[in-house]
Amino acid sequence: MRPQSQISTSSPPWLWPIDLKQYDKTPILTETEWQAVSLFSTISGGDRWSLHSIELGYLQRLLSPINDALNFMGIRPRDMRVVRRDMVRSMVRQHSAFWS
Repeated sequence: MRPQSQISTSSPPWLWPIDLKQYDKTPILTETEWQAVSLFSTISGGDRWSLHSIELGYLQRLLSPINDALNFMGIRPRDMRVVRRDMVRSMVRQHSAFWS
């Protein structure tokens, strides 16, 4: 019989699956980002293909962490559009990035 003191019951700590250090977490929106989120939030479904690539570039800092999390979770593209739209609409209401 094995002594109880030799059996490990602890598990390793949980780690975030996405490295948050890679993102710019500045809570303040630039004027250009503000204009882009305002436009993006008005598009039905938040379809990123409905925006010109210039506007998408302005949203890259804000959408990258959202897209990475949704991709990691395996969310369907149709549902991803809705989540992105809702997140951007929240940024418009709060006048800040979702990090704030």
